[in-house]
Amino acid sequence: MKVYSRAEWDAPPPSGVMARQEGPEEAFLHYTADRPGTAFGLVTLAQQKAHLRGIQNYHMDSNGWHDVGYHYVVFQAYGLLTRARIFQGRRAEFVPAAQAAHNTGTIAICVVAAEGEPLKRNTRYAIEQALARHPSLVTLGGHRDVVATSCPGDPIYASIPQIARAAGLRRY
Repeated sequence: MKVYSRAEWDAPPPSGVMARQEGPEEAFLHYTADRPGTAFGLVTLAQQKAHLRGIQNYHMDSNGWHDVGYHYVVFQAYGLLTRARIFQGRRAEFVPAAQAAHNTGTIAICVVAAEGEPLKRNTRYAIEQALARHPSLVTLGGHRDVVATSCPGDPIYASIPQIARAAGLRRY
């Protein structure tokens, strides 16, 4: 499965120096909780790239982070788009800014989908492919497993055991 590089989505460079990590052992799923009309409208590559730059801008400008907080952003397919798309966010050798007080040694994956919608089979597969790029991973959880939040939403959270099994990981 193709992972669109930072260059392919025209990612601005990080604004500062980020902490490094080696051999992440945990991965966490997140979501953007987009309104159904918003997520359903993100079908072209250009729309998804622009949306991802918006996420990065929000993380950098509003949160004060040096880059997008996630290592991968996965867009669920809608309309004529039949497959999920994966984009590289923050490079994996850098600690994410996604799970407050629980970032080091982790991979953060964000799913862009309509709020309350279950993951489609090809979206689960895309997540599994992103996880497979990191052989040091041992566990998979949801953001809510380590922070008081509803993220990654109930439908995505319910998919974690299935994704973990398919990726050969333990459930957090």
